[in-house]
Amino acid sequence: MRLAIVGSRSLDGHPDALRVIRAVLDAYQAHHPERGLQVVEHVPAGATWRHYRERNLRIANDCDELVRIADPRSRTYGSGFTRDRARELGRPTTEYAITGRPAAPCAPAAAALRGNSDARP
Repeated sequence: MRLAIVGSRSLDGHPDALRVIRAVLDAYQAHHPERGLQVVEHVPAGATWRHYRERNLRIANDCDELVRIADPRSRTYGSGFTRDRARELGRPTTEYAITGRPAAPCAPAAAALRGNSDARP
């Protein structure tokens, strides 16, 4: 099973978003202890919407299930676009909304998930 976790860029490093990510991963591991967990970060090939759109479509196509962690105040809709495409493909989706933002992010989410020593939970 390939679980995609997508979210609003504005939440990168947000402690509540990191807690949701860890809870989702812990639940996955509890239900599938025989499977290893590999974190794969899909990086866009460039900085334009065309590049992000291609990356988001790749995520939706590659996953079996998708979790979106959304910032209701976000000015962009990339993670929503990815969730919408996953739904169109018949993938189950779950959404969490994080309403508060910290004064200073504690660490990029991908680095924290990889166990980077610079990341703080």
